[in-house]
Amino acid sequence: MLSLASDILCSVQAAELKLFKWHLTQGVKDFPNIPKSKLENTSRCAIVECMIQRYSPDDAGKLTLLILEKMNQMNPAKELREKLGK
Repeated sequence: MLSLASDILCSVQAAELKLFKWHLTQGVKDFPNIPKSKLENTSRCAIVECMIQRYSPDDAGKLTLLILEKMNQMNPAKELREKLGK
C-alpha cells in the first residue's frame, strides 16, 4: 500500500499536494484529521506512512481516493481505484 499510495501522490503537483495535506488536517468523512504539525515539511512517502499509522493500509488507500475525488483529480483517482480493486 505504501508504494501504491506514494506512486499516486507522486503524480500530483506541489500545489495539489498542499491541498491534499489540507484535507488530511481537516478530516474527511469518517476519517479523523491528522494534526497539521505531523504533515509540515513531510515528503510524499512520509505523508503516506502517517496515514497508514493513523488509519490502516486499506483505510489510507480509501482516504487517498476520497481526497483525490474531492480535489477533482480524476485520473489519479481512477488509477488508484483500479489498483485497489485488484
